[in-house]
Amino acid sequence: MRNAKLSAFALVLSIGLGAAGALAKERRIDAAKNLTVEMVGPATRHSNRPRRVRPVQVSLMPVGSSTIAIGTPLRFKMVSLANGFGNLYVLSASGRTQLWLENVPLRAGQPLRYPRSGQIVRAAAPVGDETVIFVASRNPIDGFASRGATTTPFDLQLTHEALRTAIQQKFGSMPRENWAFAEIKIRVHD
Repeated sequence: MRNAKLSAFALVLSIGLGAAGALAKERRIDAAKNLTVEMVGPATRHSNRPRRVRPVQVSLMPVGSSTIAIGTPLRFKMVSLANGFGNLYVLSASGRTQLWLENVPLRAGQPLRYPRSGQIVRAAAPVGDETVIFVASRNPIDGFASRGATTTPFDLQLTHEALRTAIQQKFGSMPRENWAFAEIKIRVHD
C-alpha cells in the first residue's frame, strides 16, 4: 500500500512538472531515502534573483508648533524606515548653516529625537523661516565633521545654496534607494 502511494506520488509529480518535465532530472523515489526534486534550466533562474531592497523612507516633524517665538525651545522627531545613519542640518533665517547631527546610527522605525536629553535648542533672532533638513542613508558618509558620528552642533560656514549642493554631492554618489531626505520650515516670530 505504501509503495502504491509513493508510485502515485511519483506519477503526480511527473505530471505536475508538465512542460518543465523535460527540464527536470529523472529521479527514482525510494521509500528508504529522502524525497528530493532537482530542477535545471529556466525554472531555477528565479531563485538566484537578488532580493529587492526597499528604498529608504524618512520623516521629520517638529514636536509642538511649527510657528514659535524667539527664545522658545525647538524639538524634532525623525524616523527612518530602514536601519542606517541620520544627519540633521539647519538653514537659518540669518543666512547661517549648521550641522546638528551627523552619521548617528538609526534603527528602522524607531524615532530619534533632537535635541537629546540634557540639551536645549532655542529659536533665535532674526525672525523668519528656519529650514531643517534630515537625511538618512544606509551607510555613513564622509561628513562635514568627519566620517564618525557627531552630535555636537557647529557652524558650517556655507551659504544655504552651497550646503544644499554639498548635501547632494555627499549623498548623490549612493544609489538613490539608499538614502532619503525630509525638510520642514519653522517660522520664528517676535
